[in-house]
Amino acid sequence: MVEHNTTSQDNVTIIALKGELDLSCVEEVKPVFLGLLDEDHPNIVIDMKELEFMDSSGLSLIVGVFKRVRVGKGDMKLARLNDSVTKLFEMTRLNQVFEIYDSVPESVESFAA
Repeated sequence: MVEHNTTSQDNVTIIALKGELDLSCVEEVKPVFLGLLDEDHPNIVIDMKELEFMDSSGLSLIVGVFKRVRVGKGDMKLARLNDSVTKLFEMTRLNQVFEIYDSVPESVESFAA
């Protein structure tokens, strides 16, 4: 199960995920991301500090949202990945696709650069 909290800072939407993003909850959280895109929130940061686990279905959701954000001329960045999630991104080489930051403020500031 995954919990989420959405905030906004400097025209960037920040989604903080907590728990496990896996097959059992992907369909539950997917509308949150798609709703942001429908509401014209082109710049998104996903804060993964409290995300304990992510499987391939969770990764697929993140990649799918990333593609839709990019088509809409926005961008999506990741912040505060724990060791297991970092390892997943490294094994799939998605760490070379996504901009990954150590802090949420750093990721938000990167949109202004």
